[in-house]
Amino acid sequence: MNKLLPAMQNVQNALNDASLGGKIKVSTVHPMGVLKKSEPPSSGSFDPSYGDLMKGLLEFNSATGSPFAINPYPYFAYRSDTRPETLVFCLFQPNAGRLDGNTKIKYMNMFDARVDAVYSALNSMGFKNVEIVVAETGWPFKGDDNDVGPSIENAQAYNGNLIAHLRSMVGTPLMPGKSVDTFLFALYDGDSKPGPGSERSFGLYKTDLTMVYDVGLSTSSQVRTKFTCISLVFRVFNSQVFYS
Repeated sequence: MNKLLPAMQNVQNALNDASLGGKIKVSTVHPMGVLKKSEPPSSGSFDPSYGDLMKGLLEFNSATGSPFAINPYPYFAYRSDTRPETLVFCLFQPNAGRLDGNTKIKYMNMFDARVDAVYSALNSMGFKNVEIVVAETGWPFKGDDNDVGPSIENAQAYNGNLIAHLRSMVGTPLMPGKSVDTFLFALYDGDSKPGPGSERSFGLYKTDLTMVYDVGLSTSSQVRTKFTCISLVFRVFNSQVFYS
């Protein structure tokens, strides 16, 4: 971990030498495990054991204008709490919501709650102006017999409702009126990955290029698509979709 920040600085220096420092941003992706606390969202804070590292990384993000990238997966939150009310909260479906007692804000989905917990953690360290980017999020459409939650219905609901939520530009309760740049995992299945079957089944498309399910991105005339190369992610950016 101690080599991470120097490596990012080396990349930034190389970009600066090539006159690309202001055009290409350097960052790194963080799992939600960097948070010591995330519930309620207003109490979000970083694990103190990463304190010095996080401070250095955030100083770098702030100085270079690069984003703080996170991987929130409501799917994994549901696996640890399989109540029906948790599932609908994770899938952006109608639910009673969850009240943050500190702010009196009622959260209606897990995605917003996770993102705002990160915002609170950034704010607590004096870096609330560092942009948050969701580098990965998604839901598997199938899994092993003992996997809880994977299904085409759930995957389609999560990704489809997430895209609609981002397009609405409503933002999160602590960051209203803006859409958080979000990369969906994944465009294609990772069928050679180890681990449970669900790890290989996050794709909107199978490896034979057939669609698993449609979240409305393939036929919408309102969406401008830009194909560059095959990868495992695509980006929903300010109501537009970029495949990369």
